[in-house]
Amino acid sequence: MVLFTKMGGIKHMTAGQTEKRWKGQKTCVYHPSKSLELLCEVCMDLVCIECVPTAHTGHTFVSLGEITPLRKHEIHHFIDSTEDQQMAEIQQRISSTSDIFKQDEKGSDDLESYLKKQCDNIKADIDILKVRRFSEYHHFKARNMETRQIYSRELEMTQGDLLRYLLEYKTLLRDDPCDGHMFDKTVNVKPIENLSTLTDRDVPRCTPQKNHQDYLQQDLDTLTNGFTESLNLSNNTTSPWQLQTPSEGRFLDHHLFVLRSQYAVLPETNVLTKFKSPKKIAQICPTGDVAWSLLNNKITLLDRTGKIQQQRIYDVPIRAILVHPLTHQLYTFDDNGIIDLSTGARVFHYQATIKPLCLHFGNDGCILLGMTGKIAKIAPDGKHILTTTASASGKPFVFTPSKITECPLTGNLAFVDRDLQEDGGQGNRHVQVMDKEFEEGIKLSVETFNAKVKNWSKSRKQTCDIEFDKGGNLVLVDGRTIFLIDMMTEKAMRTIHIDKHPVISIGLGKQGELWVTLDGKSSKVKVLEYIEDRSG
Repeated sequence: MVLFTKMGGIKHMTAGQTEKRWKGQKTCVYHPSKSLELLCEVCMDLVCIECVPTAHTGHTFVSLGEITPLRKHEIHHFIDSTEDQQMAEIQQRISSTSDIFKQDEKGSDDLESYLKKQCDNIKADIDILKVRRFSEYHHFKARNMETRQIYSRELEMTQGDLLRYLLEYKTLLRDDPCDGHMFDKTVNVKPIENLSTLTDRDVPRCTPQKNHQDYLQQDLDTLTNGFTESLNLSNNTTSPWQLQTPSEGRFLDHHLFVLRSQYAVLPETNVLTKFKSPKKIAQICPTGDVAWSLLNNKITLLDRTGKIQQQRIYDVPIRAILVHPLTHQLYTFDDNGIIDLSTGARVFHYQATIKPLCLHFGNDGCILLGMTGKIAKIAPDGKHILTTTASASGKPFVFTPSKITECPLTGNLAFVDRDLQEDGGQGNRHVQVMDKEFEEGIKLSVETFNAKVKNWSKSRKQTCDIEFDKGGNLVLVDGRTIFLIDMMTEKAMRTIHIDKHPVISIGLGKQGELWVTLDGKSSKVKVLEYIEDRSG
């Protein structure tokens, strides 16, 4: 005869074994006066001593006294794992569910506020589209509310089941029942393995265009459940900087949209001021409404008219100058450490193995050091934080870094790599972008120039400089041309400026204005406006 047992298996019973013990029965079905003391491992049923040579002849047995400690251990394990882990996890999920949807709703509210601001600046026919858009936002919210209620209800039901089991098993341990009762009550003691997950959330996102006349229809009709096409502003000049490993919106997060929308790229670049410097300039470093300039051992503070505000001369040549983003103090560096140029004091010492090629102060005050074959991030107290590692192919992706800049919105990094062969490179100068965790990102390299620019860019020794602006865009210099790259979408936006003189150095001022130093018999400086602050 074949029976399906409580433990889920199929067991073959011997001839004559037809009766089955009901759950909770404490005496033998064949010998009512005998108590149950053994577990038949063949039939998986409780039997008495007299059943061994009769109904269960030839079977193997184990004493219930040996099983009970194991079952108690299982109960204790269940209680401990449930109270310490699953109950805490469920409660945390219940608590965080509200926060998750509040964040999603805040994102919708931010987009709604931006839409209202746009509607105030355009014609009356926007009202029809505005009503439709608001209806879509509220539809998303209504669906999310329903999803939230279903998910929360499932978690609460699971929580209730676990609480009931906990109470039952704690009571069982307290009452200290007989072995048979303990066995029956604990047959299926096991934790809940899979909790329901929150997956079906509708998160509205859209990317409005800045030119209302040309992009109004697209601006208001691109709401999707997820990421949309990124900003694609007009670009009258084809950029020669091609993205070798494109990935749409790799660094884009919908929470950055509100921050980025505060800055608009102007369709044309305005020259705010220009002047000739009395001396050549190797590097320009704006701070506030003025800028420090460097040539050999002399640094000069210039205003926008070129008037000298301050001048300092040092005993040794200065490699580079940097303004700290938090203290606004002026610093330089050498092979041994970082020097405060206002006092001449060395404020930071490198480890003996560090030989920096370039240095940058991060937005958080940390030090970004470019060295042969790697870039490292070091805390102000000297603690090592991050170092670049090899790429997915196993080869390093940093060779000869000469300039580092950090995005103020994402914390992503871009650096100029001279890629010298003596450092293991290919000799192809390029700009590399990586995320804030120092994971390899995209590579920018000059592929093809238009005819006019090609005549100017014959030398591969021309200056290459970079800066991240307030809108998260990358300002990139190659020779006489300054390009603007939208690093959120990894697309070239437009050419900021083309000059007849080679660009030596660039720097960004307090209001986002671009200071440009040009080569010549005496350096020329231009202050350009290409981005507009609309946060006010």
